[in-house]
Amino acid sequence: MQKEKLDCTWWELSNETLAVGVKTWAVDLGVTTALLDLDDTLCDTSALFWNAIEDYWRNMERITGGKQRLAFEECVKWWKGVFAGMREVFVVHPSITDYTAYVIAKEYGVRLGSRDLVEALEQLQIDIYYTEPTIYEDVDRTLRIFKQAGLDSRVGTIALEPWTWRKLKVIDRFSEEEVCCFEVTEPKQGQWVKGLRKFGVAGHECVIVGDNYEEDIVPMLELGARRGYWVAHGREERRLMLGVIRIEEFKDLLPAILSQSQWDWRSSLV
Repeated sequence: MQKEKLDCTWWELSNETLAVGVKTWAVDLGVTTALLDLDDTLCDTSALFWNAIEDYWRNMERITGGKQRLAFEECVKWWKGVFAGMREVFVVHPSITDYTAYVIAKEYGVRLGSRDLVEALEQLQIDIYYTEPTIYEDVDRTLRIFKQAGLDSRVGTIALEPWTWRKLKVIDRFSEEEVCCFEVTEPKQGQWVKGLRKFGVAGHECVIVGDNYEEDIVPMLELGARRGYWVAHGREERRLMLGVIRIEEFKDLLPAILSQSQWDWRSSLV
Protein backbone atom coordinates (compact mmCIF):
# COMPACT_ATOMS: atom_id res chain seq x y z
CA MET A 1 0.00 0.00 0.00
CA GLN A 2 1.27 3.52 -0.78
CA LYS A 3 1.28 5.35 2.53
CA GLU A 4 1.28 8.83 1.01
CA LYS A 5 -1.93 8.10 -0.88
CA LEU A 6 -3.52 6.60 2.23
CA ASP A 7 -2.64 9.64 4.34
CA CYS A 8 -4.57 11.84 1.94
CA THR A 9 -7.70 9.73 1.70
CA TRP A 10 -8.17 7.34 4.63
CA TRP A 11 -10.30 9.69 6.70
CA GLU A 12 -12.81 9.97 3.85
CA LEU A 13 -13.65 6.26 4.09
CA SER A 14 -16.38 4.88 6.35
CA ASN A 15 -15.56 3.16 9.64
CA GLU A 16 -16.86 -0.11 8.22
CA THR A 17 -14.49 0.13 5.27
CA LEU A 18 -11.49 1.02 7.42
CA ALA A 19 -12.32 -1.87 9.76
CA VAL A 20 -11.70 -4.24 6.84
CA GLY A 21 -8.19 -2.85 6.51
CA VAL A 22 -7.54 -3.14 10.25
CA LYS A 23 -8.86 -6.70 10.32
CA THR A 24 -6.63 -7.68 7.38
CA TRP A 25 -3.62 -6.20 9.18
CA ALA A 26 -4.48 -7.93 12.48
CA VAL A 27 -4.97 -11.33 10.86
CA ASP A 28 -1.74 -11.08 8.89
CA LEU A 29 0.13 -10.03 12.03
CA GLY A 30 -1.57 -12.69 14.16
CA VAL A 31 -2.86 -10.30 16.84
CA THR A 32 -6.18 -10.10 18.65
CA THR A 33 -5.61 -7.27 21.12
CA ALA A 34 -4.42 -3.68 21.17
CA LEU A 35 -2.95 -2.77 24.56
CA LEU A 36 -3.31 0.95 25.18
CA ASP A 37 -1.66 3.19 27.71
CA LEU A 38 -4.06 5.83 29.08
CA ASP A 39 -2.18 8.93 30.26
CA ASP A 40 -0.79 11.02 27.39
CA THR A 41 -1.74 8.29 24.93
CA LEU A 42 -5.55 8.38 24.95
CA CYS A 43 -5.95 11.56 27.00
CA ASP A 44 -3.85 14.64 27.73
CA THR A 45 -3.00 14.05 31.41
CA SER A 46 0.12 16.21 31.30
CA ALA A 47 -2.01 19.29 30.62
CA LEU A 48 -3.98 18.63 33.81
CA PHE A 49 -0.78 18.29 35.74
CA TRP A 50 0.99 21.38 34.42
CA ASN A 51 -2.12 23.53 34.85
CA ALA A 52 -2.33 22.36 38.47
CA ILE A 53 1.37 23.10 39.04
CA GLU A 54 0.83 26.61 37.69
CA ASP A 55 -2.04 27.13 40.17
CA TYR A 56 0.20 25.83 42.97
CA TRP A 57 2.95 28.24 41.88
CA ARG A 58 0.49 31.14 42.05
CA ASN A 59 -0.51 30.03 45.55
CA MET A 60 3.15 30.06 46.61
CA GLU A 61 3.45 33.58 45.25
CA ARG A 62 0.39 34.61 47.24
CA ILE A 63 1.54 32.92 50.45
CA THR A 64 5.01 34.53 50.33
CA GLY A 65 3.84 37.85 49.02
CA GLY A 66 6.18 37.37 46.09
CA LYS A 67 9.20 38.02 48.31
CA GLN A 68 10.99 34.73 47.57
CA ARG A 69 9.96 34.37 44.00
CA LEU A 70 10.65 31.38 41.77
CA ALA A 71 9.79 31.92 38.13
CA PHE A 72 7.27 29.37 36.91
CA GLU A 73 9.91 27.76 34.69
CA GLU A 74 12.19 27.37 37.72
CA CYS A 75 9.32 25.89 39.69
CA VAL A 76 8.78 23.33 36.94
CA LYS A 77 12.50 22.46 36.93
CA TRP A 78 12.36 21.88 40.68
CA TRP A 79 9.29 19.74 40.23
CA LYS A 80 10.91 17.58 37.56
CA GLY A 81 14.11 17.36 39.57
CA VAL A 82 12.42 16.05 42.69
CA PHE A 83 10.40 13.59 40.61
CA ALA A 84 13.53 12.34 38.87
CA GLY A 85 15.13 11.72 42.24
CA MET A 86 12.22 9.57 43.38
CA ARG A 87 11.18 7.81 40.20
CA GLU A 88 12.94 6.96 36.98
CA VAL A 89 9.87 7.84 34.94
CA PHE A 90 7.72 10.94 35.39
CA VAL A 91 4.27 9.82 36.58
CA VAL A 92 1.31 11.30 38.41
CA HIS A 93 0.95 9.70 41.82
CA PRO A 94 -0.43 11.28 45.05
CA SER A 95 2.50 10.29 47.27
CA ILE A 96 5.04 11.79 44.86
CA THR A 97 2.91 14.88 44.25
CA ASP A 98 2.61 15.61 47.98
CA TYR A 99 6.33 15.19 48.63
CA THR A 100 7.32 17.32 45.64
CA ALA A 101 4.95 20.13 46.60
CA TYR A 102 6.39 20.26 50.13
CA VAL A 103 9.97 20.35 48.83
CA ILE A 104 9.15 23.27 46.54
CA ALA A 105 7.33 25.06 49.37
CA LYS A 106 10.45 24.73 51.49
CA GLU A 107 12.45 26.37 48.70
CA TYR A 108 10.00 29.28 48.91
CA GLY A 109 10.60 29.49 52.64
CA VAL A 110 7.06 28.40 53.51
CA ARG A 111 6.75 26.42 56.76
CA LEU A 112 5.70 22.83 56.08
CA GLY A 113 2.99 23.08 58.75
CA SER A 114 1.53 26.24 57.29
CA ARG A 115 -2.23 26.08 56.87
CA ASP A 116 -1.95 28.07 53.64
CA LEU A 117 0.50 25.51 52.26
CA VAL A 118 -1.80 22.63 53.16
CA GLU A 119 -4.68 24.40 51.43
CA ALA A 120 -2.53 25.05 48.35
CA LEU A 121 -1.52 21.39 48.28
CA GLU A 122 -5.14 20.27 48.62
CA GLN A 123 -6.09 22.57 45.75
CA LEU A 124 -3.32 21.05 43.63
CA GLN A 125 -4.76 17.58 44.14
CA ILE A 126 -8.31 18.79 43.46
CA ASP A 127 -7.25 20.52 40.24
CA ILE A 128 -5.66 17.32 38.96
CA TYR A 129 -8.33 14.92 40.17
CA TYR A 130 -11.56 16.68 39.30
CA THR A 131 -10.71 18.26 35.96
CA GLU A 132 -11.76 16.19 32.96
CA PRO A 133 -8.83 15.51 30.60
CA THR A 134 -8.91 16.30 26.92
CA ILE A 135 -9.28 13.15 24.83
CA TYR A 136 -6.93 13.12 21.88
CA GLU A 137 -8.17 13.48 18.34
CA ASP A 138 -9.52 10.30 16.68
CA VAL A 139 -9.50 8.19 19.88
CA ASP A 140 -13.22 7.48 19.70
CA ARG A 141 -13.20 6.72 15.98
CA THR A 142 -10.15 4.47 16.24
CA LEU A 143 -11.69 2.47 19.10
CA ARG A 144 -14.91 2.07 17.13
CA ILE A 145 -13.00 0.80 14.11
CA PHE A 146 -10.98 -1.61 16.24
CA LYS A 147 -14.21 -3.05 17.63
CA GLN A 148 -15.73 -3.43 14.18
CA ALA A 149 -12.53 -5.16 13.05
CA GLY A 150 -12.76 -7.65 15.93
CA LEU A 151 -9.61 -6.23 17.56
CA ASP A 152 -9.98 -6.04 21.34
CA SER A 153 -8.88 -2.80 23.05
CA ARG A 154 -7.49 -3.04 26.58
CA VAL A 155 -6.07 -0.30 28.82
CA GLY A 156 -3.10 -0.52 31.17
CA THR A 157 -2.17 2.46 33.32
CA ILE A 158 -0.01 3.42 36.29
CA ALA A 159 -2.62 5.13 38.47
CA LEU A 160 -5.07 4.55 41.28
CA GLU A 161 -8.42 3.15 40.18
CA PRO A 162 -10.70 6.05 41.25
CA TRP A 163 -8.77 8.59 39.19
CA THR A 164 -8.38 6.16 36.30
CA TRP A 165 -12.14 5.71 36.07
CA ARG A 166 -12.74 9.46 36.23
CA LYS A 167 -10.59 9.79 33.10
CA LEU A 168 -12.05 6.74 31.36
CA LYS A 169 -15.57 8.03 31.98
CA VAL A 170 -14.85 10.75 29.44
CA ILE A 171 -14.01 8.11 26.82
CA ASP A 172 -16.89 5.86 27.94
CA ARG A 173 -15.77 2.75 26.05
CA PHE A 174 -14.23 0.41 28.60
CA SER A 175 -15.55 -2.02 31.21
CA GLU A 176 -13.80 -3.01 34.43
CA GLU A 177 -12.60 -6.25 32.81
CA GLU A 178 -10.91 -4.26 30.05
CA VAL A 179 -8.74 -2.05 32.30
CA CYS A 180 -5.77 -2.90 34.51
CA CYS A 181 -4.29 -0.39 36.99
CA PHE A 182 -0.65 -0.86 37.87
CA GLU A 183 1.06 0.06 41.13
CA VAL A 184 3.72 2.75 40.76
CA THR A 185 6.21 0.51 42.61
CA GLU A 186 5.72 -2.55 40.38
CA PRO A 187 8.59 -3.43 38.00
CA LYS A 188 8.10 -2.34 34.41
CA GLN A 189 7.65 -5.76 32.87
CA GLY A 190 5.66 -7.00 35.87
CA GLN A 191 3.03 -4.35 35.24
CA TRP A 192 2.24 -5.65 31.78
CA VAL A 193 2.48 -9.30 32.89
CA LYS A 194 -0.28 -8.42 35.35
CA GLY A 195 -2.27 -6.87 32.51
CA LEU A 196 -1.84 -9.84 30.19
CA ARG A 197 -3.04 -12.19 32.91
CA LYS A 198 -6.10 -10.11 33.62
CA PHE A 199 -6.97 -9.78 29.93
CA GLY A 200 -6.33 -13.46 29.24
CA VAL A 201 -3.99 -12.94 26.29
CA ALA A 202 -0.37 -13.76 25.51
CA GLY A 203 2.19 -11.14 24.57
CA HIS A 204 2.48 -12.40 21.00
CA GLU A 205 -1.24 -11.81 20.48
CA CYS A 206 -0.88 -8.08 21.14
CA VAL A 207 0.35 -4.78 19.87
CA ILE A 208 1.22 -2.03 22.36
CA VAL A 209 0.45 1.69 22.00
CA GLY A 210 1.95 4.13 24.49
CA ASP A 211 3.77 7.41 24.98
CA ASN A 212 6.37 6.04 27.40
CA TYR A 213 9.01 4.13 25.46
CA GLU A 214 10.68 2.58 28.52
CA GLU A 215 7.54 1.81 30.52
CA ASP A 216 5.11 0.79 27.77
CA ILE A 217 6.87 -0.18 24.57
CA VAL A 218 10.05 -1.96 25.67
CA PRO A 219 8.48 -4.26 28.33
CA MET A 220 5.72 -5.42 25.98
CA LEU A 221 8.12 -6.04 23.09
CA GLU A 222 10.19 -8.15 25.49
CA LEU A 223 7.00 -10.04 26.37
CA GLY A 224 6.44 -10.86 22.70
CA ALA A 225 4.22 -8.06 21.37
CA ARG A 226 4.23 -8.07 17.57
CA ARG A 227 4.35 -4.28 17.20
CA GLY A 228 4.94 -1.25 19.36
CA TYR A 229 3.51 2.13 18.43
CA TRP A 230 5.38 4.83 20.31
CA VAL A 231 3.39 8.07 20.63
CA ALA A 232 6.38 10.41 20.72
CA HIS A 233 4.72 13.84 21.10
CA GLY A 234 7.68 15.50 19.38
CA ARG A 235 10.39 13.97 21.55
CA GLU A 236 13.93 13.67 20.24
CA GLU A 237 14.75 10.87 17.85
CA ARG A 238 16.11 7.71 19.45
CA ARG A 239 17.14 4.27 18.36
CA LEU A 240 14.08 2.02 18.40
CA MET A 241 13.77 -1.71 18.96
CA LEU A 242 12.86 -3.87 15.99
CA GLY A 243 9.09 -3.82 15.62
CA VAL A 244 8.60 -0.32 17.03
CA ILE A 245 6.99 2.40 14.94
CA ARG A 246 7.14 6.03 15.95
CA ILE A 247 3.98 8.12 15.61
CA GLU A 248 3.67 11.70 16.82
CA GLU A 249 0.07 11.70 18.07
CA PHE A 250 -2.65 9.11 18.63
CA LYS A 251 -4.41 10.30 15.47
CA ASP A 252 -1.45 8.87 13.51
CA LEU A 253 -2.09 5.32 14.77
CA LEU A 254 -4.76 4.31 12.28
CA PRO A 255 -2.84 5.56 9.21
CA ALA A 256 0.26 3.74 10.49
CA ILE A 257 -1.68 0.50 10.87
CA LEU A 258 -3.45 0.78 7.53
CA SER A 259 -0.22 1.62 5.72
CA GLN A 260 1.05 -1.82 6.80
CA SER A 261 -2.10 -3.67 5.79
CA GLN A 262 -2.35 -5.77 2.63
CA TRP A 263 -5.91 -4.49 2.25
CA ASP A 264 -6.69 -3.13 -1.22
CA TRP A 265 -7.78 0.37 -0.26
CA ARG A 266 -8.16 1.45 -3.90
CA SER A 267 -11.23 -0.75 -4.38
CA SER A 268 -12.88 1.06 -1.49
CA LEU A 269 -12.57 4.44 -3.23
CA VAL A 270 -14.46 3.34 -6.32
